[in-house]
Amino acid sequence: MVAVSSTQFPRGNSEKALEEFRVKMVLEMKKVHKDLAAINHCMGKTFASRRNEIVSSSPAITTVESRWPALFLQAQNCAEFKQITNRNLLQLLNLSREKQFGKFGHHLSAILKMYDTNVQAKDVSILRTAAIHCLPALLDECDSEVFKVCEEAELRTLESSDCPICILSIAPKDEEGNVLFLQPSPVYIILEGRMVTSSL
Repeated sequence: MVAVSSTQFPRGNSEKALEEFRVKMVLEMKKVHKDLAAINHCMGKTFASRRNEIVSSSPAITTVESRWPALFLQAQNCAEFKQITNRNLLQLLNLSREKQFGKFGHHLSAILKMYDTNVQAKDVSILRTAAIHCLPALLDECDSEVFKVCEEAELRTLESSDCPICILSIAPKDEEGNVLFLQPSPVYIILEGRMVTSSL
């Protein structure tokens, strides 16, 4: 990932102005009835400064939670993903179809076959899950440490050391005992051994 320099801040916005947007977002996140439109506006304005801060200083997850709490909202997860990759989930899935012959081609093919089997359900969560599972393979990375799947009963006994950084899916099994990982409910993001986002 390439760090965004301060010269790439939105035109007409100084570092001080962007900090004011950040503070406004933090205050809005503390409200019971949040103004999501205002939060979206603030997060959009501060994207460059946020990426620069996170990439250049690699802050602890507790610091990110404190300074950028909206980043852990489901809508902001999706918005941040699109800002960074410049692709939506359907485009990512289509790219996966073009890359089925690389190092992890067999893995992509298995995911896409499972997605195509379930596509008639027209469930956006299935699209999202399939696209995210394809992402490591597109980057020529093994996903065994990125994605963890367990049943609801196993969640209570899961140790933080088992998955210090991962996307944890609570997924059902079919009649033959196979995990239906494209139909998880819910999904948790775990960073530094802490559950930072749930019920995605």
